[in-house]
Amino acid sequence: LGPRHPLAVQVQRSLGVLYLDRGQADESAAELVPALALATDLHGAGHPATLAVRRQLGLAWLQQGRLDQAERELRAQHESTANALGQDHRETAQSLDALGRLALERGDTAAALAQLRQAVAIWRQPDGHHLLDRGLADLALAQAAHGDARGARATLEDAHRLRAARLGSSPPALGEL
Repeated sequence: LGPRHPLAVQVQRSLGVLYLDRGQADESAAELVPALALATDLHGAGHPATLAVRRQLGLAWLQQGRLDQAERELRAQHESTANALGQDHRETAQSLDALGRLALERGDTAAALAQLRQAVAIWRQPDGHHLLDRGLADLALAQAAHGDARGARATLEDAHRLRAARLGSSPPALGEL
């Protein structure tokens, strides 16, 4: 394929996501920084592939505790995604989820709840159902941080039910819910 092939962006992004899911933010960022440069060069700054890499890089920085850098990246990425794909697109919901997680990390539970509720509402549409269980789990964390233990429990039970229906009820399929 070669190092400048468009699939190289997807390979690096996939590795970055894998590292991020494993809590290895430094390794994730090491894959995502060059992936972003290549995606921008090959596709342009507003292309969905480039925007997806930007979101993942913002999440890597969030996981590293680089909150100001994460916020700049995630806000810019969200605005571009919403403009390119629309306010109700599942990718826009992913950027809202990322912003909600950032707000939660900063202790702004009201903003986190608003952004995560908006993401969940988008994911309730047919083309977003595969992301809904994760979004509900993030919303439950924000509800708990906001002091709504009862709401958090109900939301988490909904997430658990949806994931079990989608993947099966065995413990590995349920993951960290």
